[in-house]
Amino acid sequence: MLAAEEEETPGPPVDRASWEARSSKASVALVDDCLGVLRRVADGLDINYKRNYIGLTEHGQANNFVIFVPKKNWVHIRARLRDVDLWGQRLESAGIEVLAGGRGGGSFRFNLRRDDIQANEELIRELFAAAYGEEGH
Repeated sequence: MLAAEEEETPGPPVDRASWEARSSKASVALVDDCLGVLRRVADGLDINYKRNYIGLTEHGQANNFVIFVPKKNWVHIRARLRDVDLWGQRLESAGIEVLAGGRGGGSFRFNLRRDDIQANEELIRELFAAAYGEEGH
């Protein structure tokens, strides 16, 4: 597990509409864009809407090597990565916001905006592939 974000709290079911109301349609659409990139890494991935984050499933089973927390104008992303310094440098060099304290505990945190994914899709794919590979795939 990445952090407390993965713990579920009781309450009504959460779906896409819940996340769009909580953040924005544009940021949830950005998660869809990320899913498109992720599917270039592994075909069987899909979105799993949770109360505190949007996770992933692989062939119907939870596989949260990357989780998403849509905000109004961007998506906060946590990825399980070992070489957080390397990824921090690569993303910062590309102009992507790496969060302070986002380079520890086996997870790497950064914010992604629509322009970031459009300009750096291959870099994002490489990051997702590294996180997926570190899960033993």
